[in-house]
Amino acid sequence: MSHKICAHLRHRRIQFFLSLTLVAAHGLASCAAPVAAPTAASSSSTESPTLAAAPSVAASQSPNPPTTQPPHHLTAQPPNPPPTQPPSPTPDAPRANTPNLSALGEGWAAFSYTVKPGEDLGLIGARYGLSIESMRAANGFVGGEILLPGQAILVPQKIQQYGPALKLIPDSELVYGPTTIGFDVEKFIVKYKRGYLYNYTEIVNGEEVSGAALIQRAAESYSVNPRLLLALVEHQSGWLTKAKPSETTYPFGRAEGGSEGLLRQLGWAANALNRGFYEWQNGKLSLLILGDGTRVGLSEGLNAGTASLQFFFSQTTISIEGWESGIGAKGFIKTYNKLFGDPFAIAVEPLAPAALSQPEISLPWQGGETWFFSGGPHSSFGPGSPWGAIDFLPPGKESGCGVSANWVTAVAPGIVARSGEGQLLLDLDNDGYEQTGWVILYLHVAEQDRPTAGASLVRGDKVGHASCEGGFAKDAHVHLARKYNGVWLEADDPVAPFIIGGYTVRSSGSEYNGVLSGPEMARQACACRDSSNAVTK
Repeated sequence: MSHKICAHLRHRRIQFFLSLTLVAAHGLASCAAPVAAPTAASSSSTESPTLAAAPSVAASQSPNPPTTQPPHHLTAQPPNPPPTQPPSPTPDAPRANTPNLSALGEGWAAFSYTVKPGEDLGLIGARYGLSIESMRAANGFVGGEILLPGQAILVPQKIQQYGPALKLIPDSELVYGPTTIGFDVEKFIVKYKRGYLYNYTEIVNGEEVSGAALIQRAAESYSVNPRLLLALVEHQSGWLTKAKPSETTYPFGRAEGGSEGLLRQLGWAANALNRGFYEWQNGKLSLLILGDGTRVGLSEGLNAGTASLQFFFSQTTISIEGWESGIGAKGFIKTYNKLFGDPFAIAVEPLAPAALSQPEISLPWQGGETWFFSGGPHSSFGPGSPWGAIDFLPPGKESGCGVSANWVTAVAPGIVARSGEGQLLLDLDNDGYEQTGWVILYLHVAEQDRPTAGASLVRGDKVGHASCEGGFAKDAHVHLARKYNGVWLEADDPVAPFIIGGYTVRSSGSEYNGVLSGPEMARQACACRDSSNAVTK
């Protein structure tokens, strides 16, 4: 067997620009949440609603945030037309990428489930009242299948009723994309000086951080629209306009241990919104299971942004009545309209062209060096995001969280749009905004020698050193992911696959597993340093 230097890179990250939980599979190294204590003007509420959302569709545990101010704040305000009636735009065409469940009969839909260690198809099926034959039919299995931890499978359920087709927001109002340029979270909150959010701070890793800064960082890190986060926290708890809201512990309405306070609630909310958005886009979400067990099929006339909100409210309400109230014409969208006007008035559609093509991307290290493909497709940022990221270990025998002496380099020419807390965002269209065009996220880049925001780079320029910064990982490495107009892209996107240094990234169907195919023999992802995952530039 070749000389393996085990570098157990499987890690759970807390990466929220401060430190946010990124749930990984196969026993990744654990990460500790930052110490956060709310210090708002009024004390936390002693009354917290007891919510019981189905574990099958619950978003993963909430991440834990940042400590530095964003490199810059944009000050211009976006268009803010007067409140309008809730919109009812043209329904989207039915998706072509949903699973074929015809073998089960009429009225079935499915949700995506991530396999945990020790689970098999029969065990998962029994939990949801399904035979192994039904589970096989939904997933196209013919028998003899072996499930791997981290593998995504479908769990079918018989639909009891369908949700409404009312479009609430365009997709561009879900992501941290073009419509967010010019929107300043802090300046918007200042308009509500009597509100709880204006006076709110949390102590995070020993630093006092304002509510506005927490929302801005969550928007940037998860690539979620800050206006949407503001409207949701107002709708759920009144934090924006009320001086003494009745709910101060769980402002986004997700009452569960470990999610107390704005910082953790933001992490949970951003992950839930992303999960609904990307699973709808990828054909993996057609069903919601509410807290009371009601099985709701999603209308095929929805868009991804609206499906995301329907998923979000399925996680914060128990009854079908509560869910319908949140997503109805007099629910959340009424709150949004009051704050920001009609979201469709500033929509950017489509967010990506049908024939999207990735620019040339090089391997992120210096020529002549050999790095190691240590992580196949996995969450881009937070467990709600799609499997768009890959990891590389630097050369050498060292393990642990030291700063590598080897240089990480620019994969393409561009401008550094943001730099801090282990992250570097390289803007490839050179306008300086991470909200537009192609952007590459580097994660775990040490502060030492890392360029600052605004730096102009050419391909191959030095951008720093692999480390564990930006989250808790067991070994220094670099994590790369792609965005276009604020939308995270899957590594094996069928239109614009992740091609890096001539290698095409492929997922094996289990998080962190996958291959780099061509120009030489395929390289298999491995949490190790071995000839099978060695990549030379």
